[in-house]
Amino acid sequence: MSSDNKLKNLFNELNNLPTEKRNNNSMNIDVALTSEILKIINEEDKTVPFAIEKELPYIEKAVDLIVHSLKMVGVFCTLAQEQAEGWACLMPLNVRQLSVHPMA
Repeated sequence: MSSDNKLKNLFNELNNLPTEKRNNNSMNIDVALTSEILKIINEEDKTVPFAIEKELPYIEKAVDLIVHSLKMVGVFCTLAQEQAEGWACLMPLNVRQLSVHPMA
């Protein structure tokens, strides 16, 4: 798959995320009074914990995979651009010290 196709696929995937769609509750936020804007934002912020709660099993899997990868590789890497052959490390970590603790 060419770089252009990969970018188009990524754009389409991101464009279809619910977070990238227009929110009917804030359609007129650009013309609202400050107090109304703050209420709109506050009401939307209240929905975040419920949205996260639905995704907790996936978040847990992602965190476990990341921690495992860090322990195995010893560095946190990201796939470099196609031209850059292989992996580019963002930062070395002393991952033997890394642990995940549940939040209280």
